[in-house]
Amino acid sequence: MLPVNIFGLKNFRIFDDQQGILENFSAINLLTGTNNSGKSSIIKGLQLLKNSVSAKVFPYELDLTEQEHLLGNLENVLYKKTNKKITVSLPFNFLGMRHGHISLTYVVLSADPYRAKLRKVQLSDAQDDDIFLSFAYKNASKADKARDLRKYKKDIEEYEKLKADPTYKKRDFYIKYGIFGKPDGEPPIGLVNWSINTEKLKSILSDGLEIYDYHQDNQNDKGWLEKALEKEGFRVIPSILMSSFKPVPDRESWASFLNNGLKKKVLRGTLKVSDRDFEPPEYFYPQLDIEGVFYSSCLEILRDNLRWIDVDTNNQSNYNVIEHAFLQSMSRLEQRLFSVNYLSTVREQHVRIYNASLNTPFINLLKGFLPLQGDSTSFLNRYLKAFEIGRRLYIDFKQDYQLIFVSVIDMNGDKRELVDFGYGIKQLILLLIQICVLAEKNKREVHEYDDKGEYWRDIFEPSLLLIEEPETNLHPKWQSLLAEMFFEANKRFNIQFIIETHSEYLIRKFQNLVAAENAVDLVKIFYLRHFKNINGGNKQVEVLEIQNDGSIQFQVFDGGFFDESNNLQLSLLNIRRDNFVLEFESMKTNLEDSEEKISRLEEKIDEFDARMDISRYLASLELLFDTSKLEATTVKYLASGQFLLNTITLSSDFSPVILQYGRALENELKKVFHRVDPVKKWMLGGMQASLEKFKFGISHLNQVCSATEFRILGTVLTDVFNAPTDLLIEKIDDLRDRRNAVAHAGQIKLKEDAEQYVLDVDEFLNAWINQTK
Repeated sequence: MLPVNIFGLKNFRIFDDQQGILENFSAINLLTGTNNSGKSSIIKGLQLLKNSVSAKVFPYELDLTEQEHLLGNLENVLYKKTNKKITVSLPFNFLGMRHGHISLTYVVLSADPYRAKLRKVQLSDAQDDDIFLSFAYKNASKADKARDLRKYKKDIEEYEKLKADPTYKKRDFYIKYGIFGKPDGEPPIGLVNWSINTEKLKSILSDGLEIYDYHQDNQNDKGWLEKALEKEGFRVIPSILMSSFKPVPDRESWASFLNNGLKKKVLRGTLKVSDRDFEPPEYFYPQLDIEGVFYSSCLEILRDNLRWIDVDTNNQSNYNVIEHAFLQSMSRLEQRLFSVNYLSTVREQHVRIYNASLNTPFINLLKGFLPLQGDSTSFLNRYLKAFEIGRRLYIDFKQDYQLIFVSVIDMNGDKRELVDFGYGIKQLILLLIQICVLAEKNKREVHEYDDKGEYWRDIFEPSLLLIEEPETNLHPKWQSLLAEMFFEANKRFNIQFIIETHSEYLIRKFQNLVAAENAVDLVKIFYLRHFKNINGGNKQVEVLEIQNDGSIQFQVFDGGFFDESNNLQLSLLNIRRDNFVLEFESMKTNLEDSEEKISRLEEKIDEFDARMDISRYLASLELLFDTSKLEATTVKYLASGQFLLNTITLSSDFSPVILQYGRALENELKKVFHRVDPVKKWMLGGMQASLEKFKFGISHLNQVCSATEFRILGTVLTDVFNAPTDLLIEKIDDLRDRRNAVAHAGQIKLKEDAEQYVLDVDEFLNAWINQTK
């Protein structure tokens, strides 16, 4: 589970107070766009939440007293200065809801502009946008107080009548009026308006009960169940659902609450908050704040209106399951936010000796790495070498003097102090340290037992690292290598990354990694715009998912991001493509029709392809075929054909695509026939005729191989294929004719022709691969 998979902000810096931002994060998230478009707002918003959790004031307050993020006060971060409210949205898996998220709204008071106070809580299901729970605090107005007074007078009249009724018991007064046994005459200080979508709650708990039964039946393989339910799209997460109970639920109690406790579709009401609610729990304690009373009121509303009572089997005491589930979900959210880490620009790095007594993030980072530096095979040392910085990092802590010396042992074995490196390298070294310290901090050893036996293995608790512009002052080659480093750190150490970047090299490398590693869901790109630049249907935040072939929608990026290098790259590509098309057409017109002509045309294609990057098409073919059963040259021809299909302009001749796919077909046939006679120059027509004779006993072509060759062919086919007669040999004639036709002068093939030929060859090759032993 990702630490932060849902995140939203409203009325915070660049994000407005109406729509704001609400996005789903992935394991690796790249925030990019022009300056002042909101990238750093996301980073700083998460920093603010981490600081609030660290200060132990979350969820009651947003704490801006920690000024590492340099935001000033909270009035300074408001998008709309007249609206003093900020809303943050975060994952909240209440009762195991997979797509649950909570929106917390805080008000900024002029009396304390560094702390925003909680005033509204709203729980929603992101899957269907249903609001599940809603609680909102407001100060009581004069009208509210007058309304409450009228109600009190009416209640007192009723109370006096009931007192005079001898059949009305004392216990009945407590049931009707609460702990004081009479109407509450205190005027309201504030009101909590609330609503509960009980129909939604019933639906979730019904799914949960079904999953609970699965859970009980699969006690020995809970991990499998978790993954299987996620794959099937179940909206409840079993492990989180089960943590809602103390420690296990009573199934009868659960079913009873479903059948009897949730009869209305929606519950609504208003809870009065009076002076009495602000009284401290003990003498000498300070008076409670509104946000604390409000949060307690939310729990009171859940307790009083959703009466699912179960027994804590640890101490045989009763508890309210819904209240406990809410508290557990909030505690889990705090843990998730506590796992957020931020790599800041280090001010201390410009000195040769560091003061170890300072309690700064940088000094704590160095101390955290001290026990790890002896591992010669560490992640950090490998990437120090990959970035050509050195062999290892050396930190010398003089504890008696509270001094720290930081050096790098370079490739020659010499010691070089950190201060002597450029800014970009220093930041890169600190990033590597941060990753290693974070991994070690979250490493756990677990005991497991499966069909392989009993063993211990390391796992890593999830964490989140926020990084701003890691590419600063790095060579483009190393910017690309950063992507590999982040990719491995995520896979190996379970670290989620949110990276603010302007580096197209970083983005392009991630495209290649996603295609090569078949990691489509791992990386997301968020392109952000300043609200003044939103026009023509553009969004403030565009989400780009990298496709399995590595492609992304580059048209989403506004002018000025990829333009310069793209203009150069595309200009070169267009010149080469146009020259190739002209030369190819000239050869088709001037050369006489023959097998030699086809070979010359194929050579021209190879010459063009040799200067182009077809790697992403190679990666996409691996998703289509089991390429291990094809010749490497065959795969290259297919990738080349795909490249040409996506490069040649619509108005041009797509014959080269058909030629390349025809070559792939011919090459696979040659693989078989070279086992018959490795010296003979086999032509497509002769191979077709021999195969047709093998399968059908006859061929309309007279180029069948000799009797001796034919006998060997039968043996080879039986050795290579499971059922050689099931090969689609009957399709070769049409594929050969269509390939040969493209070499004729005056023959122009449209893109649709090429696409159909590709599909037909794919069909032939799929059967070929499936029958290959």
